[in-house]
Amino acid sequence: MLLDHYGIKSLMAWTKGHTEQTGMPALQQDLTDNGKIIAWVNSAVIWNTSDQRTKADHYLVVTGIDTNKDIVHLNHPGADHADEQVSTPPS
Repeated sequence: MLLDHYGIKSLMAWTKGHTEQTGMPALQQDLTDNGKIIAWVNSAVIWNTSDQRTKADHYLVVTGIDTNKDIVHLNHPGADHADEQVSTPPS
């Protein structure tokens, strides 16, 4: 809604079981197409803390994906540095 308010076109993909829209290949394609990705994630999983891990509770920006190293690059003001790198399960 906020993006729409400022005239920024966006698409919200929230489809369980449809990885062609929300999985790693879809994220990689969006970045390849010069898309911008705002992800809603579970912060305890991202930063490996003991908080709840059952629901998303945090927004951040996906800035890149390194499929050779199974790493996702994130940007978030709560991170210690601008290029937070998170391991993903091997594809």
